[in-house]
Amino acid sequence: INAEYMGDHEKMGCCVKCLTWFGVVVLIAAAAIGLLLRAGPFTPPACALLFQCTAPTVGGTVLPGFEGVRKAFEQNFIEGSERGAQLYLSINGKVVADLWGSNHELNHVGRAYTADSLQIVFSSTKVMESLVIAMLADRGLLSFSEPIAKYWPEFAQNGKHAITVAQLMRHEAGLENFGEPIPYSVFLSGVGLAELIEAAEPAWHNSSRRAYHGLTRGLIANQLVRRVDPRHRSLGAFFEEEVRKPLEVQFWIGLPQEQDANVHDVRQWPTLQQMMRVLVPCLLGTAEPNMQRMFKAFTDPKGWVQRGMRALEAFGTPQDFSNFEALRTVNPSAGGVANARSLGTILSVLAAGGTLGNVTLLSPAGLRAALTVDPSGATTDAAFGIHTTFTETGWGTHLDVLLPDLFGGNCWYGWGGWGGSIAIFCPKNRAVFAYTMTGMGPGLVGDGRTFAVLAALRTALRATNSPFVFDEK
Repeated sequence: INAEYMGDHEKMGCCVKCLTWFGVVVLIAAAAIGLLLRAGPFTPPACALLFQCTAPTVGGTVLPGFEGVRKAFEQNFIEGSERGAQLYLSINGKVVADLWGSNHELNHVGRAYTADSLQIVFSSTKVMESLVIAMLADRGLLSFSEPIAKYWPEFAQNGKHAITVAQLMRHEAGLENFGEPIPYSVFLSGVGLAELIEAAEPAWHNSSRRAYHGLTRGLIANQLVRRVDPRHRSLGAFFEEEVRKPLEVQFWIGLPQEQDANVHDVRQWPTLQQMMRVLVPCLLGTAEPNMQRMFKAFTDPKGWVQRGMRALEAFGTPQDFSNFEALRTVNPSAGGVANARSLGTILSVLAAGGTLGNVTLLSPAGLRAALTVDPSGATTDAAFGIHTTFTETGWGTHLDVLLPDLFGGNCWYGWGGWGGSIAIFCPKNRAVFAYTMTGMGPGLVGDGRTFAVLAALRTALRATNSPFVFDEK
């Protein structure tokens, strides 16, 4: 009996020890997960787990009195919200900040991230797409108010005869997809794409409805440019010869192979971070409004965002657009590759009235026409559920949500891109804000990273008694 008792006692003791060690492992794992969640989405795991961290590298220049802008930009890296990022800010034609930073990420050939590094800017490319359309209108080669079918007769098929250039650029064409998903091979090669567009039937006819054309606006615009340009260039080739080369900037819509080594990949938040920072708060209804709208828009299976995402057969991850084969494609709505300084340089020409130095992109009359706001005014976008307003050439004018009190409002034109890039300009004060990054964040128009930088800009302008106008309401 004693022996049996002692044997059972030893077995019980062994079980207790196993359970104790199991509990310790669970506690350690829980603590590690807690540390990872508390850290920023792009904090290196070793840093998140309290091991030795290497300070981020931040370079560039800011004007005296605007050091707070640099500090806010750098803080984004310290908090783990950034991988690599660039910021270009100018006011009254003067560069206020030209910054870049990196959390020591190397690209596919081992190059460190710098001010000259390139990354895909997704829908910020639409700002350049709109510029090309505006330049063609300025030269009398097309008119915003004319039907696309005037320049491309085959486009009129299946009820598209009345869709104007302006309606396309304002996302009012009802062509967020072409019925059947575009085969990825067709997207890459362009062969047969015009015929798919011509055969497409719009989701509505003769309506002032609006639903964001995330990919398709640029594909249609590219075909339109080929038909109205006397040299029949693609939108990417027109941009290359008429914008990029004259300004000597690094921005491509159709990346040449010799630039591959300068490109850094983009990454979304890790899955665990997305679940805890986005999914759970959105399901509980505690997320900030911008993120809540994004979550609702992207998860509605019958919504317009999903309709737009079904435009392309392989749409699913950023890598569907940012692999090198895709970057070779002329994708004017979502495939531009650039850095912030180049983006800002182009925008500076527009902010200056269309001419800067010896480069003219638009005449004064051409810029005024391009900046004309659509007669219907603000319309709720069926995809995102937010009020949007666009000019005739497709620049968003509702972006004062980013800077609601800066320069008195009604000032900013441009757009932003998936993951957080921004390209906006304000002719009233010759101001430009360009931001590019390799770490993709949540949000429809900017996110906490850019909001922090803009808050620092407001503080600096007030502290320096800047003559720029604020709306104090």
